[in-house]
Amino acid sequence: MSATFPSNLPGNRTFFPVAFKREQQADLDLSMNKLGLIKSNATAWIRMPVVADCGNIWRALVDNGIRSGIKMVKACLRVCTVYGSRNAFTKLQTSNFKLPTVDRTYVLVVAQKYG
Repeated sequence: MSATFPSNLPGNRTFFPVAFKREQQADLDLSMNKLGLIKSNATAWIRMPVVADCGNIWRALVDNGIRSGIKMVKACLRVCTVYGSRNAFTKLQTSNFKLPTVDRTYVLVVAQKYG
């Protein structure tokens, strides 16, 4: 999935479960379950793994690996992998966005602007 945010958000409010490491998957799944994001009538969400960029072949391997680890077919369509520096991602200054570490998972909430 390739997207520009926030113009392509699927809902008025969209949850972004973010993970930086493969071993964080269980924590992210638990958070999503607690927030009710697994339910069919859930608030819009897009899973966002942040992965180092090592070229096109690497991207294909990572994308296939992520999809194979997701049990629900519809959930595969809700993945937008960010390729680049994990530490740079945590320090984005846009809209007061800043995460303290890549050693945790996060669930970000982004709302559409009105007016």
